[in-house]
Amino acid sequence: MKITVTMELTQENLSKLRALLPDTEIPGQLSMFDAPSEKPVEPDKPVKEDKPTGEDKPITKTDIRAVALKLSKAGKQKELAAAFAKFGCKKLSDFDSRTEDYPALMRELVNVNG
Repeated sequence: MKITVTMELTQENLSKLRALLPDTEIPGQLSMFDAPSEKPVEPDKPVKEDKPTGEDKPITKTDIRAVALKLSKAGKQKELAAAFAKFGCKKLSDFDSRTEDYPALMRELVNVNG
C-alpha cells in the first residue's frame, strides 16, 4: 500500500511527521549529524495533540452498557450485580437519573473486568 501526503514543509509539519513516523527517514529532515553547530541538535519534542482523554470525555450509558455486556457474556453476572448493588441499584436503567455516578460505576465495572 502506498500513501502520498502533500504538506507544506514547515518546521511544525516536520515535527508532526517525526512524531507520527519516528523510525522513518523524512526528506528535508536534518539529523543531529547534518547540522553544523558546536552542540548537538536535540530532536523536537513530539507534538501533543488536543484529543480528550478518557477522563475528560463524559461517560455515557452506552459506554457502561458495553462494559456490562462484556462482563455478562464472560459469565460474571454475580460480579456485575454486586457492582450495581454497591450503588443501590439492580439494573442499568436504575442509573438513568443518576448520571453523576457513571464515572464511579465505570471504574467499578472495569475493576471487576480485570
